[in-house]
Amino acid sequence: MASLHERWSSLYVEREDPNEPTSALCCVVTAAIHLGAIARDDDAIARVLGRLGGDFETGDVSERAIRAMADAAGLSLTRWRSSAPEAAQRAPWVEEPPTAAMVWLVRKKETFRNPKHAFGRGFRAVHFCLVVEIVDGALVVAAPSPFGTPVQLVPTDAFMTAWVAAGTSSGRWAARLRRGGSHSDLETIAKGLCALRGA
Repeated sequence: MASLHERWSSLYVEREDPNEPTSALCCVVTAAIHLGAIARDDDAIARVLGRLGGDFETGDVSERAIRAMADAAGLSLTRWRSSAPEAAQRAPWVEEPPTAAMVWLVRKKETFRNPKHAFGRGFRAVHFCLVVEIVDGALVVAAPSPFGTPVQLVPTDAFMTAWVAAGTSSGRWAARLRRGGSHSDLETIAKGLCALRGA
């Protein structure tokens, strides 16, 4: 069986500051590249922001804003919701594991440590990450952070703790991302070809 590094070495993870708004956008763009909705290049984030338009608030992490990011990246977003009491809720990525056509966008809270400051205490922050695979009961997580490895194997219990810690009064946040938004690069190319044929 291929190693984690071999299987996911081609996964392009946009890496910026580990704050909530930036990590949401970076995760959406990374998922879009991974799922084949947009091309992998240095202009991917700028292209998605351009499709969002000037009225888009880059600091907004509401569900509506993240859904708009996903649509601009050629993805559809389906928010996970559970009718079970919180204590009885199972992790959504266990009930519906990620596949080649779907990944989970998850909001979690964890401690970041800058490796340049060996004695620093680090800081806790809420941010978004992608769950892209389950391997032997652990999660393969892609996280846009300037610190650490962009793709990691995270024990399920540790990830659950971080997910629960980021919960709000409206519950825990997770959503499926699939291809299907209205702005994928492939659709843009197809529209251009149709226009050329019609000319």
